Amino acid sequence: MLGIVPARAEDPPGSRLPTEPSAAVFDELRVRTLWTGPLRAVRAKRLITADWRVAVGGDYGDSEGGRFLPPVSTLQLLHQALQVDLSAARPARTVVWVSRNPPDGGPLGMRAVTNELEVLDRLRAAVPPPFSVQVHRGPHTMLARTRGMFRDAAVVVGVHGGGLANMLFCQPRTVVIELAMPEPMYVMYRYLAAALGHEMYQIRLPPNTFHGPVHIDEGVMDALERAVTHALQ
Repeated sequence: MLGIVPARAEDPPGSRLPTEPSAAVFDELRVRTLWTGPLRAVRAKRLITADWRVAVGGDYGDSEGGRFLPPVSTLQLLHQALQVDLSAARPARTVVWVSRNPPDGGPLGMRAVTNELEVLDRLRAAVPPPFSVQVHRGPHTMLARTRGMFRDAAVVVGVHGGGLANMLFCQPRTVVIELAMPEPMYVMYRYLAAALGHEMYQIRLPPNTFHGPVHIDEGVMDALERAVTHALQ
């Protein structure tokens, strides 16, 4: 069983784990990993995690309580546990677009792409055979299909957001292309990709685009096409 628990006041101080780029630290965090015998897979009915949303002060925290980075070893163990069905993996022949748009054409939320259909057309034109483009629509995609889609991906592409956490299902050294926020606090998916051994490219979006819909302009689209083409060579 794998457990991540916040330290109590009477516990000895935990390791200081620096985050990027602010040097904020977790002073009171312990990670406990318990197993017997050789570690072949991590199986647990419950995964207990710390509440990372603790105030640290300064400009790094925000109204959501700040953004913090779990220990690399914990992410690697979780990634290993999610690789149990690799025997069913097909050759990596897909580029997965992680959509934040509602499937029914409803109102666009944070970081939904206003010109998503155009972006998908351009991606499909840029991707050479035998590769193809698949669209992942977050909560509208069943978990089993999500696991298979990311497990079989050669490249994962998406605007900064929770859908990119599905790289936990990807095979090691998958290419992840994030249309990234330029502000320095939004480093969590770069950190996750590095922890899992993926190769990440970041294409910066304009400042102050976190809270609204995003338009992919020609400069960003050109960079995205070149990044995907390079990744598939």
